[in-house]
Amino acid sequence: SKMAEFDPNVWYHISEERVTNASAPVFHNTLQTTTDGLRVSSLVAQAWQMQPIDNEPGLYLMRHNASGVGRQLSVCWDPEEDHKSKTIACMQPSSVDDAQKHYFQEIGSTGAFLWKPKSNNSDYAMDVHPGSNLFLNDQIQGETSDAQHPAQRWVFSSARDVNDGAWSTIYSGESAVSSAPPPATTAASTS
Repeated sequence: SKMAEFDPNVWYHISEERVTNASAPVFHNTLQTTTDGLRVSSLVAQAWQMQPIDNEPGLYLMRHNASGVGRQLSVCWDPEEDHKSKTIACMQPSSVDDAQKHYFQEIGSTGAFLWKPKSNNSDYAMDVHPGSNLFLNDQIQGETSDAQHPAQRWVFSSARDVNDGAWSTIYSGESAVSSAPPPATTAASTS
């Protein structure tokens, strides 16, 4: 199936199909930062930028509107994680480390995407414990598992444009390594 194509100049609401249908006009539960870590929750409508990386189809850095360009979604070791992968999603200082690069692949023509972090050789998909944290699961619907895993089916809804040049830069960890031209802005007319 086809790799995802996201617009880096759009803020996206992200959810998963255990709690949100891909065709829903409004997402009431979205991926967001909470005091307990990353959750798919109804607290607030936080949004994400999908920044293409390495000129590789479907590969993105994920940045969060409330966390700023200095932090990106990463995979992190967590000895407290119930799943044997002991790996969860977390926010980390921005870098171009593989732990912060994520593949998104269309699941048929459903409007949903399979999310696989690059650092795990695509052997794991991002999943969600019901009402709790994101984790890496080696039981992947349609690949290594015949069971339904609705929380592995990620859905996106465009919220608004980014239109901020600071968000067009990719950070290596110490400094900016590349930058896209800033998006065109429309001047407000004074009448």
